Amino acid sequence: MKRLLGKIALLAAALPLVIGLSTTNAHAEKIRIALAETPSDELAAFFVALERAKANGLDYEWTAFSDEELAIQAVLSGQMDIGFGTPYSAMQRSKAPLRIIFQLSKLKFFPVTNKKYSTLEELDGEPILLHSRGGGTDSIANVIEDKMSIKFGKRSYVPGSANRVVALVAGQADATIIDLSNKNDASARRQI
Repeated sequence: MKRLLGKIALLAAALPLVIGLSTTNAHAEKIRIALAETPSDELAAFFVALERAKANGLDYEWTAFSDEELAIQAVLSGQMDIGFGTPYSAMQRSKAPLRIIFQLSKLKFFPVTNKKYSTLEELDGEPILLHSRGGGTDSIANVIEDKMSIKFGKRSYVPGSANRVVALVAGQADATIIDLSNKNDASARRQI
């Protein structure tokens, strides 16, 4: 039920943006949209909003990139007009004119570990599993490193918090950063 409500909220948030784009650009050239991940059920509301905007005259095309960094590079190089993702890391380290024009949701992610670690300082030099290079979890890891004066070991990238929880539970990872709902799920199963 919570996921359904979340998807409805995402649709409600995305619809004004897409309709705004369609009404202001009804007779403009095609808008090129870079998705920072492959389409999933989490993006269903976004695609519904795009189809509604298309019915109102918006001409668009989307391209899914396997990595946030690639999507951002496509926007910076002019190959895409709009990036749909979380370019926080690129914004942190780049002087490029990137800006967030619409935020569908706040980043509510948490570092979690198996029971092997009890403090963040113990993760100094240890590997961590993140969503994507240059994305929100990568930026959160950068902030943790700065604030805790640590340096994570090898960073591996697996899209989707649920997938990272599976890796954690299966013993394929010892530390990751996941969203609130998956953190609560993992906590309920007493895996973290």
